[in-house]
Amino acid sequence: MIYLVVYEGDKASVSLLWGGLLPWFWGARSTSPSVNGVDGQKSSLAASYGQQYWHAIMNSLYHPTRSEEVKGVLPFKRPSASGRPAQRGHKEAPIRTKSGVKLGIALPQGFPEGNVDMDLIRRFAARSEALEYSDLWVSDQVIGKLPILETTTQLAYVAALTSKIRIGTSVIVSNLHQPLQLAKSLSSLDNLSGGRLTVGLGLGTTTKAYPAFGLDPEHRASRFMEGVQIMKALWTQSSVDFDGTFAQLEDISMEPKPVQRPHPPLWFGGRVPDAMRRAIRHGDGWMGAGSNTNEGFLKEHTELQGILAEEGRDPATFAVSKRVYLAIGSDDASSMAKLRTWIGAYYGNPDLADRWCIVGTAPVIAEKLSELVEAGATHLMLNPVFDEIEHLEIIAEEIAPLI
Repeated sequence: MIYLVVYEGDKASVSLLWGGLLPWFWGARSTSPSVNGVDGQKSSLAASYGQQYWHAIMNSLYHPTRSEEVKGVLPFKRPSASGRPAQRGHKEAPIRTKSGVKLGIALPQGFPEGNVDMDLIRRFAARSEALEYSDLWVSDQVIGKLPILETTTQLAYVAALTSKIRIGTSVIVSNLHQPLQLAKSLSSLDNLSGGRLTVGLGLGTTTKAYPAFGLDPEHRASRFMEGVQIMKALWTQSSVDFDGTFAQLEDISMEPKPVQRPHPPLWFGGRVPDAMRRAIRHGDGWMGAGSNTNEGFLKEHTELQGILAEEGRDPATFAVSKRVYLAIGSDDASSMAKLRTWIGAYYGNPDLADRWCIVGTAPVIAEKLSELVEAGATHLMLNPVFDEIEHLEIIAEEIAPLI
């Protein structure tokens, strides 16, 4: 008896096939039978896959625990219309852009169907690293109806699954976290990841949740900056004395220090000039929001460049990023409908998707992303919200080389 591992979308199955299929695997001149709805092809086509799939079958039979490896490395795709095997899913070359812009990717986060898909998160993280994306990112949402894992907990899990790809927060609303505890969590995460953490921090767009956290909504910018100062002090000093408005520290120590010295890179969010100035004075980069258009980013970047000049900050030492919600496909209406479902569940208003998100075929998406690079982005954090692994592959294979 012979078993065939069949990969459809992001699911794998093991099918029992009749013994007469063996010659098909080794390239005999006969037509293969239909398998799970895939029309037979001449064995000259099948021969190119024979040894690979035989290895996959043996793995699935003798190493059941490695079924995920089979599914991630040797996916079976329907032949293309030209009769040649489809190549998507077989790409092993690292992701490259012609402009040199770095491409990060958002981890699957927020599941409108109600269950956190840990298998998807694990496979997505592994495949992102294999394709050499620059970094993996998660958002921060402590309360809400959409299932979202706690930021540093999820990244600690991902750090254990990977060894090279950087990880980042985009962004932690730091006022909703006690500074000492947040400093400890982030330092621990930098140690767990071997120094691969980028910390994105922001004020958030509203103080609506402040009462639930026991916070006064007044002076939120001052609270934010005091928290940054406390975290930096704990990360860099053996003992901290700090007399602040919201916290007082006397001879406080925190170990271990972050692996990255003096501390992990700090990227700040915020679109108003004061927020940009804070990022330039106290951070290492700025992140444009996903809730902004290409035109809005261009305007913000122009303001950012002016403030960089005013502050005497070398632009070469300062990262400029932009989150982009996107959906790749030939049916714009279908893609936008799926985006509206996710945006509505996460932000509470599906109409925001029509203003924020970009949809289209791979060349269309590449053109829109290139506009951001031409405007000054040195890093893009791409955020698909459905068919995430398929998007991961298409971005690496079809979009990255064009931007």
